[in-house]
Amino acid sequence: MRLILAALLLGGCGSSIKGDVDGDKVKPLGSGFWFAVGSGNNEGIYAIATSVPSACQTFADVYDAQADAYKAFSRDFDTETLVADMESAEQDNLPEEYWATSVALDADPDDDEDVEGEYDVEDDEVFINVVHQRGYTDYEKVYIEQDSDGYQADSFYADEGVLDVKAFKDEGSLSAQGDLALRDTDDKNAGDVTLSLSVSYCEEAEDAYANYVDVLAGF
Repeated sequence: MRLILAALLLGGCGSSIKGDVDGDKVKPLGSGFWFAVGSGNNEGIYAIATSVPSACQTFADVYDAQADAYKAFSRDFDTETLVADMESAEQDNLPEEYWATSVALDADPDDDEDVEGEYDVEDDEVFINVVHQRGYTDYEKVYIEQDSDGYQADSFYADEGVLDVKAFKDEGSLSAQGDLALRDTDDKNAGDVTLSLSVSYCEEAEDAYANYVDVLAGF
């Protein structure tokens, strides 16, 4: 049992961002996961490393709660209830402040050799985002007032660099490293960083996210 627990803990640890992001130090990214998205020729890989503990189950719970919120909205189109349900989805599961990086790979998750290798950001082979969540989303401002200031987060994206996926196992682990240049949403330089990613497959998040996408597709 101790060996199994150790393996699970190690599988979600080891990710980090070295270097300042818009002048800030990134908290340790001690948890994370990856799962397959899409289907057929459009299938790819989505990975998250974050300072949020137990990220696999936590984000699965968020996706499920958000899907339930939209299901309820589809029955009565009550925007105020949608606002309350979406705020609860965040506040009941996530800390108010955290760091996260997400990596989307254009690769076949069923083919280990296809996934491993280098991905050039400028060639659109990989999309890498870094988010500093500074507070809970104000969904009333976002949905009712149509004001993007309701999103209490600083978001950055990699516009230069290469991510090297060093090891990958279908429904197993993914490890990668890359030197990246980040920019903010106003296209201003946000710093040069080194991303190290070490995460494990999360079936719970995969199923919950797929359900969330299916629910949204119904609108």
